[in-house]
Amino acid sequence: MAQASTRGRPISWLWVLLMVVLFIVGGVGLAAGSWVVFWIGFAGFVLAGLASLFTGILSDVH
Repeated sequence: MAQASTRGRPISWLWVLLMVVLFIVGGVGLAAGSWVVFWIGFAGFVLAGLASLFTGILSDVH
């Protein structure tokens, strides 16, 4: 049976880390009722996702 690989380029891991942080920021903003913080987290998450696609994050998957 083939094993899944968790290897990837450092830039891909950086994008994933940034997206997790922005997701948490958005969640905290939503829970706190701060719509400004929520939208900052949401917009940052979307922009980081698009940037990660532009840098080829999906090419790390085999």
